Amino acid sequence: MNKENILSITLFVSIIVLNPMMTQTLEANVNTQSHQTKRLSTEIQTILSDRGIEEEAAHDISEQFIARNHPHMERMVENILYASLAITKEELLGYLANEALFKRDISLAHYDYLIGMMSEIKKKVLDKGILKNIKTLSLSNRSLLS
Repeated sequence: MNKENILSITLFVSIIVLNPMMTQTLEANVNTQSHQTKRLSTEIQTILSDRGIEEEAAHDISEQFIARNHPHMERMVENILYASLAITKEELLGYLANEALFKRDISLAHYDYLIGMMSEIKKKVLDKGILKNIKTLSLSNRSLLS
């Protein structure tokens, strides 16, 4: 056997062996993303229910809100929480619950939207450090869109 045949056979065998592993890895990633989205939806639903909206209506509102917005919204929300913006998870989820209640679309990857969101949550003018962090955050979230 020549070297080309040995390489071809080795490559073929490795593809057959690794293909099931790759499939399982991709399925795990899809399941994780689905679970995270459900978790965000449930948190928004809980906030809406705590504000006096019926359980079923809160569920429908939160599910529609998640469906209307980008599939990577959970990841974008995590990026916001870790971006040193001095915002708590409760403040951010409260804001998202309001947006869901009033059926507003969100754009967590755009700088101007993030500035407006932070200004509304903090009710004050944002300093230069926060603005710089928002710019970095918008670039990071925008990379999730592609």
